[in-house]
Amino acid sequence: MKKIIEGSQNLILVVSMKDNSIKDYNSISSYIFGNKLNISSDIEFILSDSIHNIFNILEKDSNHTFWLKDKNEKSIPTKINLQFLNINNEEIVIINIKDISNEINAIEQLKLIEKVFKTTTEGIIITDASRNIIMVNNGFTTITGYKEDEVLGKSPKLLSTKWQDETFYNNMLKELDDTHKWQGEVWNRKKDGTLYVEWLNIYKLFDDEGNTLNYIGIFIDITEKKESQDKINQLAYYDTLTSLPNRALFEDRITHAIENAKRANTSIALMFIDLDNFKFVNDTLGHDAGDKLLHEVSQRIQSVTRENDTLSRIGGDEFTLILENITDKSVIAGVAKKIISVLNEPFILKDKESFTSASIGICVYPDDATTIAEMMQKADTAMYRVKELGRNSFEFYTQSMNDDALIQLEIINKLKKAIDENELELHYQPKVNLQTNKIEGVEALLRWIDKEGNFISPDVFIPIAEKSGLMGKVENFVLKTGAKQQSQWKTKGINIHVALNISDNQFRKSTFVKDTIKIFEKENIDPKTIDLELTERIVMDSQESYNNIQALKDIGFDISLDDFGTGQSSLSYLKKI
Repeated sequence: MKKIIEGSQNLILVVSMKDNSIKDYNSISSYIFGNKLNISSDIEFILSDSIHNIFNILEKDSNHTFWLKDKNEKSIPTKINLQFLNINNEEIVIINIKDISNEINAIEQLKLIEKVFKTTTEGIIITDASRNIIMVNNGFTTITGYKEDEVLGKSPKLLSTKWQDETFYNNMLKELDDTHKWQGEVWNRKKDGTLYVEWLNIYKLFDDEGNTLNYIGIFIDITEKKESQDKINQLAYYDTLTSLPNRALFEDRITHAIENAKRANTSIALMFIDLDNFKFVNDTLGHDAGDKLLHEVSQRIQSVTRENDTLSRIGGDEFTLILENITDKSVIAGVAKKIISVLNEPFILKDKESFTSASIGICVYPDDATTIAEMMQKADTAMYRVKELGRNSFEFYTQSMNDDALIQLEIINKLKKAIDENELELHYQPKVNLQTNKIEGVEALLRWIDKEGNFISPDVFIPIAEKSGLMGKVENFVLKTGAKQQSQWKTKGINIHVALNISDNQFRKSTFVKDTIKIFEKENIDPKTIDLELTERIVMDSQESYNNIQALKDIGFDISLDDFGTGQSSLSYLKKI
């Protein structure tokens, strides 16, 4: 008997039916009940009930769970079996007690898993080894629209779209075979036909022999998140007006283009495209028309470029175009010619034909430059050369342009010092009446003779001053010096008309009229003795320019037109001023 009860994995108690006393027990029982368990102890102390009652309970429910207290007074779920024997004329009962704590815990865990499976918002799909669906949860139905009975026994391919090709799925299966898991972004289709994006995790399960048992897929719908991210990316990397890449994305694209060109030993071209006279359109027709022009310009340029070329708007009326895999410069020139051609066609803005053109500077990697900064700077230099030569054309960067740029930089630095150290002078060229042979006025001519005695032509330094932002100081010098000279002549009794040239950039300043009046009032000069010479372009510039001209005329200044015939002035418009 002893060997039998010790060999059992359950708790075994041998009890005398005569007095309910414990006759024997195994070591497991001793471990569980501890000091509570002793020979001759009353069994009711251990079971908290009589054998008679336990017997009656089991008669009604043989699977009843009894909760016993262990040595630490912790409740233990158990199953009890009673076996009645007569040994040596003594009635005994062998009580077989099975601790079912592990079974209870396993059941609770299964219930919890089932609850999670049913209530989680994530979609869960389980297939057999042949990848046929055997179970899905409510999350799957919520996301896809398919009920469980509509997909059981079918392949998950019923959700698939053509957004991922066969190669995509072959790579997925290979990774599952190699690592037994896969995760990634998948485009699928709901029951109603709607496309959605899911983030999918797949796990491959095996049995004890290593055979494929199941595949479990867990996924969430990330469509809204992806759309939000796309919108963020759109704002961060694309121009809102034209939908073209902005400067940030342009720099990323050209970085990759240079890396690819290095590996493939090929060339790339960077075009710097600047619209001609865009400000005139903006000022005369309004910003709405200017925006429409920029949008249409971007569409026209895209219509004559290749699909893998990158057109970007990096600011204002400035565009860049990256051409990759270039083998011949004639290809670059061909694209530039097409761009100029399509932009020369009229644009309809506010029901009127309007015209613009483009000046295009071109830099080639690696012939001209090897870094982004160098390419931008040299393409920009070539573009400004086009501006200087008359616009509406293109130029490839050359070293001579860089030499010219260095000369211009030297002139800018010298001009700054010349203004501060009074190296500029006004020379006065008489205006003679050929009929009376008398001087009726003078025209002030700006001259610069540096400290070394070198004469620097206005044709050289005036355009540079306008480009560098120094023209304001130069113009201020011209007006103040002319006013002082007129005051000195007036003191000596010399009454003469003085003509002063006004640059386009200075005339467009909002404070030009007020500043000019202040200068001549300070010297007590009658505006009627001053002739302000304006270019034809500024006369035709905008309504604001017209208003400034009228304000100056109302005060008494004479207005003259310089370089007439070089622009597109309307005679009827000129009559108004």
